[in-house]
Amino acid sequence: MKKMNCKLNTKLIVLSLVIMLMFSFAICSISSADIAYAQLPDTYLDANQETGTSDYDWYFAEGYENLFRLKELIKDTVGINWTYLEAHPVVIAVIDTGIDVDHRLFTGAYNENGASITLDPEDISPYDVLYRDENGEVIGKNVASSQNHDATYDLSDTAADCHGTHVSGILAVLIHFLELEKYIKIMPVKASYPDSGKNYYSATTIFDNSTGALAYATYNKADVINMSFASDKASSFNNSSLATYASSAVLVASASNNGDKKNYYPAANPNVIGVMNSTYTDGHQTVYSGSTRGEQYDLAAPGYKIMSSITSNFNQTKYNEDGDLYGELTGTSMSTPMVSFAAALLTMKYRGLAANEENEPTPTAIREFTKYTTYTNTVDDIKISYLEMDKLFEIDFLDDSSGEYVIAPEAITISGTDLRQSLESRHEITLTASISPVEYQYAPNLKWYAYDPEDTDRNGDTLLGTGKTIKYTPDNRKGYTNIYAVLTYNNGANNVQSNELAFTMEYYTLTASKVTLFLDSDIPTGEVEAKTGDTINLSIKDYQYTDPDHRPIVLWYVNGVVVNEGPTLNYNTQDAGKYEIFVTVNSAKSDFSVMLNVAQGPSDEKMPMWQIWLISTAIVIALAGSVILTVYLIKKSKK
Repeated sequence: MKKMNCKLNTKLIVLSLVIMLMFSFAICSISSADIAYAQLPDTYLDANQETGTSDYDWYFAEGYENLFRLKELIKDTVGINWTYLEAHPVVIAVIDTGIDVDHRLFTGAYNENGASITLDPEDISPYDVLYRDENGEVIGKNVASSQNHDATYDLSDTAADCHGTHVSGILAVLIHFLELEKYIKIMPVKASYPDSGKNYYSATTIFDNSTGALAYATYNKADVINMSFASDKASSFNNSSLATYASSAVLVASASNNGDKKNYYPAANPNVIGVMNSTYTDGHQTVYSGSTRGEQYDLAAPGYKIMSSITSNFNQTKYNEDGDLYGELTGTSMSTPMVSFAAALLTMKYRGLAANEENEPTPTAIREFTKYTTYTNTVDDIKISYLEMDKLFEIDFLDDSSGEYVIAPEAITISGTDLRQSLESRHEITLTASISPVEYQYAPNLKWYAYDPEDTDRNGDTLLGTGKTIKYTPDNRKGYTNIYAVLTYNNGANNVQSNELAFTMEYYTLTASKVTLFLDSDIPTGEVEAKTGDTINLSIKDYQYTDPDHRPIVLWYVNGVVVNEGPTLNYNTQDAGKYEIFVTVNSAKSDFSVMLNVAQGPSDEKMPMWQIWLISTAIVIALAGSVILTVYLIKKSKK
């Protein structure tokens, strides 16, 4: 009976283990559906849960920014050099009211499951999102320090709405959710100071060429600059220098929250992506009622009830989770970092694919890519375009194989090597086109043509090929050829023509360096050994290709003395010694010479007969003496 109970208990234990394993697997499967949140601190997730509303990260969902799909797209992208990106992260400068640099959302003081941990002061978490120098110090500046009466590098956010901390926190949430902490960083630039209870920005703190926020951000290599402030003072904030800064970084600014259609700057400036506020409705975005809107602005992005980091100064509902403070805000200020992040995401993608600075799309190109959208609607007779992060990342903006161009080509520059050849060395060359402002990959509608500039009738130029790069073999004729390229787009309605290249084909142009030396076989330049009586044969290669109407004067020199004229030299070495031989062509001396080391060769003179008789007699006497001496020694040995 005991044995049976033992067997039964064993079976029950095994069954229990199987059930536990299946349950664990089921739990893991359920958890994996929400695995994307693992990179966010649990304090953020707890604060979201506490709101008790359906607004919980609404913009993450399909129909809005679809961040779950975006995360998978990033993971599945082939060809991104993540090591290069880690060494060259994308930097978003946030020009605002400052930042709480100790907030867990920025420092990343939590583990891979989001649980809070304590870090040593000298340690930097792998989930840290702040742009730091080699010493671990945050790269940022207080450009309004004189108005704030605080230190230049005091970045603390004392604003009542914690505006800068909240805006930066939105970026941090996106970075964490997509697990891009190593590749996208935040640079805080404090530029505001309090005025009548509001956050005030002066044109000086923003635009001063030496001390302003834009100058600091671009000098420190910011790729994207977020400006969640707006002013209707066109004379102050529609600064002409924005075009210069826009060539160094993507500029993004908020449209304002007045529900009107007025121009607010810098958002309404054409060099800046102007951002309106969107909310959710029926599974799609729609512009928020309180948002300033107009076709002078570029995109609407989520800005309604956005949860983010705050400080203790926050004058609205606060959520305190394990010492981290969170709160919700609504406005175009919240929408702007969404677009800034999208621009950073595109910069990251193409930087990672290029893995070098030269082939990376320019900030101007990234700005235009970011504005691309497939979803629009009309509100108050205004066409509103909406941000779609997942679709922006999915599109390959540089792939123009279909002949479509997101940004219209403005200029084409063509180049080539070996544009001057001679008939005797005619060979294929490579011609390359560069398109600006965006260096598209294929340019299938780019066609190359050639014509003879002496043909005044121009009865039709010759098509050489299509695409950004072609191979060209010049005609077998002496003369000139002009080459150009034309890019046609939008069903032939527009075209851009390149510069022209001048190709020259000429007869063999004889130069002093075109010399081949022969001594029974080819000999190298330098020192050559010979003997007296040898003949050194020297000639100029391919003399027959020289233009027959312009034969050059070819002179051969031996130790500085002219010894022959013409394409060949047959030099007989009569005396031993050292000889330098070089050639001149039309008075131009060859760029090398040959040194002949001539040794004495065998003589042809016969020996006189008396010398022969004397030597022969000496040899006979020597032989006879040797015989007599040998016989004497033998006889003596027998005795």
